[in-house]
Amino acid sequence: TSPKKIEQLYDLLKIFSDECEKQQLSYFASSGTLLGAVRSGGIIPWDDDIDLGIFVEDRDKMIELCSSLEKYGIELDTSHEELQGLYKLRFNQDVLQNKYQVENPDDVGDIDIELYKKLKNGTYHYCSSFARNQFPGGYFLEDELQNLIDYPFGPNESLQVKGPAT
Repeated sequence: TSPKKIEQLYDLLKIFSDECEKQQLSYFASSGTLLGAVRSGGIIPWDDDIDLGIFVEDRDKMIELCSSLEKYGIELDTSHEELQGLYKLRFNQDVLQNKYQVENPDDVGDIDIELYKKLKNGTYHYCSSFARNQFPGGYFLEDELQNLIDYPFGPNESLQVKGPAT
């Protein structure tokens, strides 16, 4: 993963996390981001995005919060919402070119936000049946998501990501 992309990812996470805190919106790290938080306190070398989960009940609040991120030059991509229940946050083209000097599309970083819902068996899993079928092991137990903790994440000690206790 390129240094330009990694810088964007940490910046996106910092802004998103700070705004979630202000708006009292709960989120949690998932997939490779959670693995990186637990194992190494940052992005794992082969990962190229930030993976976060939001409870389906908080969808509208998340959409509203993300629209307020435009003041930071961050845009919300909803093109994967219907099939995958997935939202993507990334810096707009102006910020990518002027702040990060991104010329290669492969150097664009984003946050993937997945919606999670509680299933009948008591686990929290992706809302999208497509995502559940793609990643059948991508669930959390209820008690894992009740008391989220802060994991130091990245080169700057002030950046943290919320996640289940291990």
